[in-house]
Amino acid sequence: KERGKMKAIVIVLLVLVVACVAQRDELRLIEFNSTHRSWVPQSQVVQMATECGIGKGFMDVTDHQDLNSTLIQTYVKALPAIPTKPSQQSLVNPLLTQLNIQNLHKFISTFSSFPTRYYTSKTSVEASDWLHGQYTNFASGRTDISISFFAHKFLEPSVIARIEGNGPNKDEIVILGGHIDSISRSGNAPGADDDASGSMSVLEIFRVLVLNNFKPSRTIEFHGYAAEEVGLLGSQDIASAYVKQGKIVASMMQLDMTAYFAPGSTPVISITSDYTSKELNAFVKELIVTYTALPVYVEACGYACSDHASWNKVGFAACHPFEAPQKYDNKQIHTSSDVLSRLNLEHAMQFARLGLGYVVELSTFTSN
Repeated sequence: KERGKMKAIVIVLLVLVVACVAQRDELRLIEFNSTHRSWVPQSQVVQMATECGIGKGFMDVTDHQDLNSTLIQTYVKALPAIPTKPSQQSLVNPLLTQLNIQNLHKFISTFSSFPTRYYTSKTSVEASDWLHGQYTNFASGRTDISISFFAHKFLEPSVIARIEGNGPNKDEIVILGGHIDSISRSGNAPGADDDASGSMSVLEIFRVLVLNNFKPSRTIEFHGYAAEEVGLLGSQDIASAYVKQGKIVASMMQLDMTAYFAPGSTPVISITSDYTSKELNAFVKELIVTYTALPVYVEACGYACSDHASWNKVGFAACHPFEAPQKYDNKQIHTSSDVLSRLNLEHAMQFARLGLGYVVELSTFTSN
């Protein structure tokens, strides 16, 4: 009898241990490409995320297993037209002169000073609060602008700033995004390049447009995505919600890492050629030539390279201009050494010029 009782106790204890382990290390459905999915323990997902680089992207599709491009076909008869050539130089060029490198330095310095912006950390919420506050301060007095948090199942919220369109195509949305989380293999996760550089460029572009009382025809949204590093969780949540709400996205540009090029290399703007829109990429090439001083480089980035992939997956036109060719990429990302002092903000300013040109051109374009 005593042996029986002991055996029963051992079994109960084993069950409790397994339950505790499972609770701490839940399985997540990870999509490695369009045809390969696998259930992976959360701890392994985190390890993959810290080691992630170009060509090693993945989507955590646990909460969005059926997200695909057929869903928008129920309400979108034809995707919004993409222009082929820039036509708003008279609007864009005066705005470009107001982009301020000192502002960009200040924004990146503050955002990368949070010990980590990892999506489950308290300081990630503090960083999101700070970003929301910056957008709110710049938008003060504009009744056509709204600033909001987008809540997720995890702690860190995404941040969305929206300028309402006032034209016949105001229901079409032009998105400029960056991700606000960070991750590190060891120690702090300042994430100055990845991706304070991109998300703070988005903020500076917003500041210039509001300062000049810019009124778009299409609606513009500026997105700061949570939890990009662990499988594009934030952008998937938002893209899924927009599809369910029947929203139409005219185009999406992701600025993820914009402030580094290797010493001795030629600075370029690298256009991600895969899992993006060919039409939008062709137009972005024209924008680079028109509004920046850098040459165009084209290269594949791999599956789920950044948050543009969520919008491409649901069928909207998306693009991802990147800071450098793969062979010259920033080796310090996902470490405590991804700091502002290693970055080149003159390089980042070229991406800010591109992002500003993109937003103005796409938000004023009408196909009629």
